[in-house]
Amino acid sequence: MVMRKNAMRKNLTQSILRSFGRYLAIVMIIALGASMFVGLLMTKADMVATGQKHLDDLNMFDLRLVSMYGWDKDHVDKIAAMDAVEDAEGIAYVDMLANFGSGEEASAYRFYAMPERLNMFRLIGGRMPERADECLIDGYHMDDSVIGKTVTISADNEEDSLDAVTEKEFTVVGYITSPLYMDMNRGTTTIGNGTLDNYFYVLPEALDMDYYAEINITIPGDYKIYSDAYNDAMDSAAERIEPAVKELAQKRMEQFRGDALKAYEEGLAEYEDGLRQFEEGKLQAEAELTDAEKKLKNAEATIWNSQQQLLDGEKQIEEAKKTIADGEKQLEEGKATLEQTKAAAYEPVNNAIAALQAELSEAEAELAAAEAVVADLKAQIDAINDQIAESEARYNALNEQINQLNWQIASLDTTIASTQTSLNLAKLFPLTNAELIASLEARLSEQNAQRAEADALRQSLIAERDPLQAQLQEPMNQRSQLQSRLTAAEFRRYSD
Repeated sequence: MVMRKNAMRKNLTQSILRSFGRYLAIVMIIALGASMFVGLLMTKADMVATGQKHLDDLNMFDLRLVSMYGWDKDHVDKIAAMDAVEDAEGIAYVDMLANFGSGEEASAYRFYAMPERLNMFRLIGGRMPERADECLIDGYHMDDSVIGKTVTISADNEEDSLDAVTEKEFTVVGYITSPLYMDMNRGTTTIGNGTLDNYFYVLPEALDMDYYAEINITIPGDYKIYSDAYNDAMDSAAERIEPAVKELAQKRMEQFRGDALKAYEEGLAEYEDGLRQFEEGKLQAEAELTDAEKKLKNAEATIWNSQQQLLDGEKQIEEAKKTIADGEKQLEEGKATLEQTKAAAYEPVNNAIAALQAELSEAEAELAAAEAVVADLKAQIDAINDQIAESEARYNALNEQINQLNWQIASLDTTIASTQTSLNLAKLFPLTNAELIASLEARLSEQNAQRAEADALRQSLIAERDPLQAQLQEPMNQRSQLQSRLTAAEFRRYSD
């Protein structure tokens, strides 16, 4: 038995020595394979632990509450007081077109108000902002050379967006890393080309906003990310707070509707005030028309007086005839004188009657024509006003629907980006996260389908809305021209 063992050891030793290189290669391959296997087993745990520490250090949110109508501070306080919520903080931001550095074309950027507790960032270089016109920039691929560059807000932004910032130029004083952005994707927006180029953090006083775009919350408990316990805790917290959050969102929507109704009522009051002024102007015009009729009656009275003067003249003629009859003896001598007297008496009276009758006829014709023109112009203006009111109502309704879809798409884009980030992290370990990957891919597909549907509806509404604005300009121009003609016609009528 001892001889067999010695022989086997001898043969094994000789075999190794004869092919020592091959033996050494096999040993190295086994060692390398074992090292890679151990490394792969530990990679997921190490990456998860690193991500856990990073997110815990910066206190990243667990759930995000998004509403198309935004939130106010009272909503944040009420949500923070719920049992299923550990902490809550409102997030204020605005997407703006701006020029950064030496770029000539404006790009889309997101400006965040600096957080107080949740989603804290880590300062990589530079310093924190001290004034409202200073900002921090995303530190991805950045170094100290970015400090001192300026961000200029473009004048091409909508008026509401320009009113949301108190400064029109910001100076970069530092660069950071944020838990909200853990890959190269910076999200989508409704301005510019639809993609955010970067993000900035500014002091809260740099944003003049009376609402929060979203509310971020954390839930009680210490959970590991990507764990079933963490997912179950988030689902449970979401189910517990969802009814109260929906109620708050409903009240916010009703508040917006109330504000819109108030604005409508104010506009209606303004319209009614304008209508009252129109009626007063109409009464004034009718008074002026009455005055013109009075002048016409005065002219008729003048004609009547002239006719009376004619009768008086005829009476004088009769008296002259009587004088002639009584003075037949002087007939031959005064015949020429009598003819001259008759001609002199008739001529001024006849001329006055003819002139007054001509003026009366001309005035009556001009007045009738002016009244016809005024009535026709008013009818045309009323018809155009009805057309404009109908087009404006349709345009405003379409615009409100488009704004609602823009908020919905922006919310979906943010949700899609978050889902995509989770999917990318899960795909790093497909073997251990197969079920999670399938769930995330299904959720991402559903979210993309919802966004495509919302975007298609928005594009159809925009295609219907934009021609309305161009069509609306033509009746407005016609109305302006008709009002100018109406003013001129009324002026001519009253001046005549």
